[in-house]
Amino acid sequence: MRVDATKHPVAIGDLLVTGDHAGTAMVSVPLSLDGVKIHRPGTIIGKALEPLASGEKEILVLLSLQ
Repeated sequence: MRVDATKHPVAIGDLLVTGDHAGTAMVSVPLSLDGVKIHRPGTIIGKALEPLASGEKEILVLLSLQ
């Protein structure tokens, strides 16, 4: 999957959501709800299986079926 790491670097295990550029994914930034960090339900595409320090590149992603 093509991943955009221009805003946040991608680490192995990071959850990914749709990116700002068409056809890309980016790191999901959790929200703080009463002190508990959560990811918005229904927005997660998958989990990064490879790191990406910066830029835009294709990496392996474990897709999440919902």
